[in-house]
Amino acid sequence: MTIAWFLIVADRCRQASGFASGKGFFMKTLINIFRELVGLFIDDGSLALAISVVVVFAALAAAIAPAVPIAAGIVLVVGCLGALVGTVTRAGKR
Repeated sequence: MTIAWFLIVADRCRQASGFASGKGFFMKTLINIFRELVGLFIDDGSLALAISVVVVFAALAAAIAPAVPIAAGIVLVVGCLGALVGTVTRAGKR
């Protein structure tokens, strides 16, 4: 009877440690995702700079023409796509 009780307790401890390691796995995954996202901007500084400039222009467009909010959206879409295409073509030439 004592050995069976010991096996049950050991099994429950193993299950509890599995739940605890699940939280660690989740946090590690979130940290890795965040690092990858930050790495996208650090690896290619020119893309980050170009997108920052596009965001400033979109903010200016929104401030100049508040009655036409689609203008800022168009500036964002066209500007970000242009920055991406420019960065990819420059990287392809290297």
